[in-house]
Amino acid sequence: MRVFVAIDLPDEIRGELERLQEYLPVGRAVPSDNLHLTLSFLGDQSEVACEDAHGRVSGLCP
Repeated sequence: MRVFVAIDLPDEIRGELERLQEYLPVGRAVPSDNLHLTLSFLGDQSEVACEDAHGRVSGLCP
């Protein structure tokens, strides 16, 4: 499973980014639900490693 650590974006920002994509000359538009800010890409990881990473990262948020 491809794993990354990301921050979810507020709806207002997500909407603005979705509209901005219309002006990009290359690539494909990303659905609004998939827009986020990636902090770190962890690569292919096992389910156990994903659960461990989730537990560690979740502990950082109040």
